[in-house]
Amino acid sequence: MTPYILGRSPSAQREAVQRIQRPFLELAFLTAQVALPMGRHGYSSTSTLDTTLPSREAGRTIPVRIVTPKKMAQSDVLVLFMHGGGLYLGSGVGEALLYRFFAARLNATVVSVDYRMVPEHRFPAAIDDCEDAARALLAKPEYANHRLVLLGMSAGGYLSIQTALVLAHAGIRVTAHGAIAPMVGPFAAFESIASNDWLSLFPSRSIQWSWSHFLRDLPPHMWDWRVSALLASNERLGTTSPGCVAYHTFDTLRDEGAAYAERLAAVGRLHAARELPYPHGSGIAMGRVLEAMAEMLESRLAKQPPTMPPLAEESRGESEG
Repeated sequence: MTPYILGRSPSAQREAVQRIQRPFLELAFLTAQVALPMGRHGYSSTSTLDTTLPSREAGRTIPVRIVTPKKMAQSDVLVLFMHGGGLYLGSGVGEALLYRFFAARLNATVVSVDYRMVPEHRFPAAIDDCEDAARALLAKPEYANHRLVLLGMSAGGYLSIQTALVLAHAGIRVTAHGAIAPMVGPFAAFESIASNDWLSLFPSRSIQWSWSHFLRDLPPHMWDWRVSALLASNERLGTTSPGCVAYHTFDTLRDEGAAYAERLAAVGRLHAARELPYPHGSGIAMGRVLEAMAEMLESRLAKQPPTMPPLAEESRGESEG
């Protein structure tokens, strides 16, 4: 079932996908949180606080959930987490299994962002919210010297990738960005889209619908690195933070995840990449997927000391506009 057949207006389409797909996803995450040991551990070992961060838009704030370990002294690692859902589903509180796991595993403060979604909000609203949240957190004295990690799965992986580029363009240092089974751009030519469509968590037409609303009023000839990292020049991509990429063999997004990892490797910004033999979402194998990303991030954090020199000495590729 796709949004198309349940209404033509954006509001009708949004209502349709919420009725059909959102309950399924929420049930899947709830079941995993209860059934999987890593889910139960995340709940018992972390606490949460719901609050807001300032936006660039006057009078508007960004809802976030802050997750902290209960018993261990917090490290200097700050994770900005972006949820999945194809840019049109999900919320900043819905993927508790994921963000509680990383808070416990990395002994980190994790901040989950409730960014704006389609069809109500088009490009670059979601990216702006993630950038604004990162800036607001780093402006707080308690986080000023933290090592910032950007992280997300699926659409959250896309936002992690794009936020890393935007922050690099602004000269803001990020220790790493992680992308699990990421969407990478509005491209339909990858072979994995057709070969793995039968296993897709989201119907391919619903993802096309999402991209069409996200990029409405922005024709393809105007797309650049701000829309997709795959459109970035080598110089631009070479300024981003080291990336950790996990892509899934039986996923419609496999080829774009692999292409992004290859681009990072070509410019010397790939920390690690793994292909995992699962479909998108991974079901009961979610624990293995999260473990794989945690190991990559731990490896990156081990190479990045807590205190870092100023970014000014590094090339930022400002000449590209």
